[in-house]
Amino acid sequence: MNKPFHLSLGVKSIDDSVSFFQETLNASVTYQEESYTNIEVFGHQITLKPNSTIDPQLQDFHFGFNMSLEEFNQISNRVLSMSSKFVKMEPKVVDSGTPMERKKMYLQSPTGYIVELKGYQ
Repeated sequence: MNKPFHLSLGVKSIDDSVSFFQETLNASVTYQEESYTNIEVFGHQITLKPNSTIDPQLQDFHFGFNMSLEEFNQISNRVLSMSSKFVKMEPKVVDSGTPMERKKMYLQSPTGYIVELKGYQ
């Protein structure tokens, strides 16, 4: 099993969160029981645990995925064509003309977590 990282998140609604990750980021459910659901997204495992009092609205709190520019363009185009309800910041180029040039965008999950996508050349 080669999963670069595992992240456990409290979420207000398992169903809404699973739908968000599946529909916007092509995640798949790998395990589910009453107390948690595991999903796989970009080869990483995220565990979603029900927590109706969670409040991830802390400034600068987010997690993200680094990927190729090609993969980023495919995902961002699909997300933008679906709906803008989860888009917090549309794709933009940052650090243009430097070795760190990349495209990035931010999504906001139903619970409020910010998910950053970064595409590198």
